[in-house]
Amino acid sequence: MISDTIKSESLADKKKRMADILNKGVDRVYRCQLEVMESGNLIRSGVLERALRAGQREIRIGDDLDFSLQVNIPIHARFLDMKRYGDHHIYNPIVFGILYGSVRRSVRKVVYDDVSALRQAIENSASAFVSETEKTHNTNYG
Repeated sequence: MISDTIKSESLADKKKRMADILNKGVDRVYRCQLEVMESGNLIRSGVLERALRAGQREIRIGDDLDFSLQVNIPIHARFLDMKRYGDHHIYNPIVFGILYGSVRRSVRKVVYDDVSALRQAIENSASAFVSETEKTHNTNYG
């Protein structure tokens, strides 16, 4: 039976995996932004540095695996990417590259693992059925 071949992960395990992925992604964002801030000599008032070092975040994952992620990055960090303010690449390339790139792909994989496993099981069953039918009827459908 197809359902016997699928090893489904519990909802609690999926939520934990998603939280781990999101936490690691946010850690990377803060770490990369700190590196850019320190190498670009962007320490002025200390607001940005304190926010990045605090690494605050709030992650909520619902039973339907919808999630929200809030991070505390001062709004002026976005302006540091603009050419007239130094073109420091502290916000867009880091946030979008990490969160919308690798983190989003990893989270989608957690959410859709069961769908992929089901698709593979159906393909395998259909292939086995066609193969068995060919043997039984001694017919070449080729």
